[in-house]
Amino acid sequence: MHRWFLNRLDLLTIGALLATGCSPAAVVVDTSSTTVANSSTTTSSEVALSDLVGSWDNGQLFLQVADDGSYQALEMATSDPNDPLMSGFLARDGINLNFVTDIFGECAGQTGVYQVLMTEGELTLILVDDPCQFRSSRFVEPWERSD
Repeated sequence: MHRWFLNRLDLLTIGALLATGCSPAAVVVDTSSTTVANSSTTTSSEVALSDLVGSWDNGQLFLQVADDGSYQALEMATSDPNDPLMSGFLARDGINLNFVTDIFGECAGQTGVYQVLMTEGELTLILVDDPCQFRSSRFVEPWERSD
């Protein structure tokens, strides 16, 4: 007899897919791991740092990712590149994407851990662990490519 269950990450990932407009029929859950996919979605283990390079907008913030893996988050109201809310670099840790923040600004010296889902022109960050309330409450909103 097989036991079927969904862990918390499966449920969060399915929720993120549904929130981004994927139909329930397009969602496939692999019960041997936490991989969730549909025909146009790239999962965390498949997303390279180079896929994230560019500008992203989630209605609250601009996220700019450079070729060298550095990032900065800017308020949409001001979007002054000389005054980011936070900056740092991205690092891969298995299937996780770590936002390592510089020692200045919001979340100074803290690392946020996220899973990544990408569709054409859209990025979804799924919170794994982040001690920074500012980032964890704002980075989980869907991002659209803005460059």
